[in-house]
Amino acid sequence: VTAYTSECEKARRESLNRLIENAKRIGANAVIGTDFETSDILNGTATIFAAYGTAVIARLSEKNE
Repeated sequence: VTAYTSECEKARRESLNRLIENAKRIGANAVIGTDFETSDILNGTATIFAAYGTAVIARLSEKNE
């Protein structure tokens, strides 16, 4: 169980890193509404991890004084 949990955490981090890299590649500097999804395949012998969200360009608003 410990090895499986460790691999799940690693896969989750990798899916998040891929999401961030894909967002950067299209010019975004932030991702909002991030969520994770898992799916069992091969009769439950493997699990797929996916991260998804909305890539955005975030900027500070100017203060009107």
